[in-house]
Amino acid sequence: MATDEGMIRQVIHNYLKILQVELFAARCSNPVKKDWRRSGGKSSYNRLYFILGGEGSIWIDDLEYLPAPGDMILLPADTPLAYSTNPDNPFRKYWCNFAAAVGDFHLFKLFKCPYLLKVTDMVEVEHKFAWLSQSFLDSDKLAYPLLTKAAFLDILGYFLDHLPISEFELSTSLPTYRLNQIVQYIEDHLAESLTVERLAKEFNYNPNYFIRYFKSMFQMSPNQYIIKARIEKAKRLLSATERSIEQIADEVGMERFYFSRAFKQLTSFSPSRYRSSNKI
Repeated sequence: MATDEGMIRQVIHNYLKILQVELFAARCSNPVKKDWRRSGGKSSYNRLYFILGGEGSIWIDDLEYLPAPGDMILLPADTPLAYSTNPDNPFRKYWCNFAAAVGDFHLFKLFKCPYLLKVTDMVEVEHKFAWLSQSFLDSDKLAYPLLTKAAFLDILGYFLDHLPISEFELSTSLPTYRLNQIVQYIEDHLAESLTVERLAKEFNYNPNYFIRYFKSMFQMSPNQYIIKARIEKAKRLLSATERSIEQIADEVGMERFYFSRAFKQLTSFSPSRYRSSNKI
């Protein structure tokens, strides 16, 4: 199956659409305590740091990093971690702890990405973290959950979007490898008839078990997922090509009438209205 950058990007897009996130804490340590350290072990949550200054080392899965001012560094969940700071020049940093999951999987177990990003616009990112830290403190606001989630997703999106896609890798560990295979297979065959029976047979599952397994991972049935994937592809084609609606419906494996009805159900727009509103 294809594993080029376009496919990796599409698989990750699909995961991010159904990503579940929870922010546990967001603060600025200016500086961290002089005895700030961890000797090893794993955490059940992710950490994201933005280094403002100071010195120290961070070990992630037996690789050492020496973050400098302007670096964002991800410490993923369920991964061996260790860190320490120079007590004479301790780190100054923004930080947040969070959960990010797709079904039963930690997001960063489904794919691997670089853990360190050298930020080119330190002022912009510092502003983002300051907004997140302030939002996290304003827990008396009615919209507190929305504000903190929006601020956090803005930072996570910035981090992922500024990493080179060429350095992303889909996980090859079971069962995440099988999950990636299923997502890739669906993307590769959207123009064809995709039934539960076909998918189950392709991956050597009993159809009833496959439905339960798929729902546990994606919080929707295989058929619901396939329809959403087809409509997402159709949205891209409507925005970026001059293909007719009939051609696009055929390219995503749907009959013209059913395509228009499903498109409007999921987007609140007809295909032609969506095209006129979102033409690139």
